[in-house]
Amino acid sequence: MRYDLRQERDRLSVTLHGDVTMDDHGGFRAVIAQIDGQKPREVCYDVTDVGHIDAGGLGMVLLSADAARAAGSSLTLRGARGQVARLLASHRLNRLMRVE
Repeated sequence: MRYDLRQERDRLSVTLHGDVTMDDHGGFRAVIAQIDGQKPREVCYDVTDVGHIDAGGLGMVLLSADAARAAGSSLTLRGARGQVARLLASHRLNRLMRVE
């Protein structure tokens, strides 16, 4: 997984590229550090370019949601399709965060 961060006023935009797996914990730790440090009003993950998320990757998304909540931020996942959309729906993540 690769990721790009962009801070826009009160929003932290995180664009993910490639598959998201447990091996990507370092990238997610960096994003969580940004959330903790900047406390944006909104954190938005763009997952349009993500083809697959495994169980470890899903866990890291949930950790990001916890960090956002602790920082007083909302979390949005945008652009899910295929396996990613099915995984988000089957785990009912729309109850924890906005899924677009």
